[in-house]
Amino acid sequence: MAKIAMASVIKEFGGPEVLAPSEFKLPHIGSKQVLIRMKAAGINEVEQKMRRGQFRFAQPPFVIGIDGAGVIEETGNEVTKFKKGDRVFFMKPDTGSYSTLCLAPEDNVYHLHKNLTFEEGAILPVPYMTAHRALLQLGKIKQGDFVLVQGGSGAVGLAAIQIAKGLGASRVISTAGTEEGIQLAYEHGADVVRNYKSPDFKQTLKDDVGSGLNLILETNADVNFDLDLDLIARHGKIVIVGKRGPCQCDIGKVLSKETTILGCALLYAATENRQDSADALYRYIEAGWLKPFVGKIYKLDEAPQSHVDMTSRKGAMGKDVISIEK
Repeated sequence: MAKIAMASVIKEFGGPEVLAPSEFKLPHIGSKQVLIRMKAAGINEVEQKMRRGQFRFAQPPFVIGIDGAGVIEETGNEVTKFKKGDRVFFMKPDTGSYSTLCLAPEDNVYHLHKNLTFEEGAILPVPYMTAHRALLQLGKIKQGDFVLVQGGSGAVGLAAIQIAKGLGASRVISTAGTEEGIQLAYEHGADVVRNYKSPDFKQTLKDDVGSGLNLILETNADVNFDLDLDLIARHGKIVIVGKRGPCQCDIGKVLSKETTILGCALLYAATENRQDSADALYRYIEAGWLKPFVGKIYKLDEAPQSHVDMTSRKGAMGKDVISIEK
């Protein structure tokens, strides 16, 4: 029998109003898929692009949502890693996560630690796995490194501060645009946080850095990249996880310091790299030093308002979630 879910089904591209929940008939479960009874869905900026038709891989009708957490309801006949009743989190599902039910490939699903709520689990996939991949798999962070996290009050930024400190960075400097964001970054372990809206921000940050940084995690390259090139130490690494517009590069600065510049896009990472990140996060949670920060919590019928708020907010404060079932 076909499964019917309540979901934010994009029947046509448009504004937040197209997220109003309606019934959705799920496809039959595939041999390597799992059916997840949804408990919480992450809210991500890329989903605004999907909703507006700016993401070429999503065409109506489809359920929106790229990550979340829940309980395994059913497994395909070739699934080996999960059983009914397992608590899980996931990314890149086959049907979207703003839904009461969701189909996902086994390889994109991970065990959720018993110490986390489902809302915290829904925070893990994109921000925390991205931060781990950027800092460790690509940035090769080492104990004693001097690290800058641009955009420290955002979802990836908060994750990166925790992970950098947990992996032994000697000092973590970060940036934020509101007093609340600055405080949040400090609470997550940053040693110094600077307000990027301050008129003397660039000079202050240069004074903080001194002879240069070993590693920069950059969340908004089109704004900060030239500054990053000034701040990075010789042979340092800049890992870019996001941008909002065209980005220009003074290649002379790159050459003179022999800087390594890396891009990080979790959605395109290899399955084994994502699994490695999920396994590492599990260990960090088990050790007690990693705790996902949950922003605002919405209900499924408040999904339209969540996108309104995402557009109008004054500064990043972690990642918001949709709580779907208790």
